[in-house]
Amino acid sequence: IALMEAGEYFKAITVFESLDEYKDSRKKISECYRAMDQAKLDKNYNNAIKLMEEGKYTEAISIFEAIDGHKDSKTKKDECETAIKEEKYNAAIALMTAEKYEEAISIFETIDEHKDSKTKKDECKTAIKEAKYNEGIAEMNAGHYKSALTIFASLNGHKDSQSKIAECRAALNEITYNEAIALMEAGKYEEAIVVFEGIRDYKDSADKISKCNTNIKESKYKNAVSLMNKGDYSGAISAFSALNGYKDSAAKITQCDKNLKSKSF
Repeated sequence: IALMEAGEYFKAITVFESLDEYKDSRKKISECYRAMDQAKLDKNYNNAIKLMEEGKYTEAISIFEAIDGHKDSKTKKDECETAIKEEKYNAAIALMTAEKYEEAISIFETIDEHKDSKTKKDECKTAIKEAKYNEGIAEMNAGHYKSALTIFASLNGHKDSQSKIAECRAALNEITYNEAIALMEAGKYEEAIVVFEGIRDYKDSADKISKCNTNIKESKYKNAVSLMNKGDYSGAISAFSALNGYKDSAAKITQCDKNLKSKSF
């Protein structure tokens, strides 16, 4: 009994077993085994509490789970899990304050139900959009409309990004239109047509395309007339034929044909 009270359960069991059936020796042996189990649970519990106090929550949780049902192990495990979430929450807040929003979001998503993590996550997403919006404005003000357009399109309607998209497109169309006008004025009608085709519905681009085509035909017509005047009737006939009835091309072809026949006699 003295050994049992001193926690020397193995020695007590040995003694009780030597007594065989004396008094309640068998009962005491069972009590010793139960006490040993209890002592082991208490030791593990105390170790887990120590780990918990040291902030080693994950290690403490593993022990509390292994002795589930002993004392308030389940409550302590829950406290550890809450402490871990709180650490993560504080780390995410620090990242948010440092404007490292993507990293903060990745943490808030792991503790979605802890405190106001959902709200903070949404605040981070809004902050990211706001930063991108400001970047888009800067690009737009610098005349970099294509990059600004790409940025505003990625914002899914944040603020007035849709109207900014329209402004960027209008600015790009105007730039393209002016490029086409410059090509047209330089007599580069084929190139101008290609550019105008990209903005056919902008301003009078469709009319400009028609005018370019007319200018191309007029240039070819004049070339054909020049060939005719130089006596190159075969070349002139080919040139006038390519004009598909432009102006008096058909009559010119007839005239050239007559002139060829006259030369053959």
